[in-house]
Amino acid sequence: MLLVGLAAFVLLTCVTLPAKAQEQLWVQIEAKRTLAEATERARFYARQFDDVEGYYLGRGFYGIVLGPYSDALARQVAFLLEADKLKEVVRLNQLASGTRREGTAEHCWHVILQTLTFADHAPEDTDIHHVIRLLTVHDLVEIDAGDHWVDETNFASVKAREHTAAERLFALLPQTQGSEFKDLWLEFEANDTAEARFANAMDAL
Repeated sequence: MLLVGLAAFVLLTCVTLPAKAQEQLWVQIEAKRTLAEATERARFYARQFDDVEGYYLGRGFYGIVLGPYSDALARQVAFLLEADKLKEVVRLNQLASGTRREGTAEHCWHVILQTLTFADHAPEDTDIHHVIRLLTVHDLVEIDAGDHWVDETNFASVKAREHTAAERLFALLPQTQGSEFKDLWLEFEANDTAEARFANAMDAL
């Protein structure tokens, strides 16, 4: 539902929800100083999502939210919105054409496609589905840590930033799922399993 009027924006802050409804959560995705700006952005998001609402935050701000969701679904939506920031990260290497630098999200897509294409070249009994799961999460940490050429002079500091990023990002998810995603990231980093070794080989091409 898209709320576009002043009364609608104010309404959500004034209603006392029943106990069952209070178990539901909204994910705030943006805040604007004017009703006109908030309404414009709410309409923008409503073209992409079904459950867009708005409300007055107080102190002259209007919030735009998605929901209501259960706690688990709210966490998953918040994680995906945060993961969308990977599209803004620009890597140090160039595209094959040499026309510009590659984005990290582009890199992740291409390395997954590459893995599917070269799956027949993986060592026998390699679980390609698991390799793809490793590759899907392996560079999410660049949202916080960025992309770096790594050598002996900066290895420790880069890895520390990446571990801090992993802790923050995967904590956005429901606990069990967050632990699962973090374990995938750690497996890729450790490079000890057959799947991790093939994933790292695909990432290095």
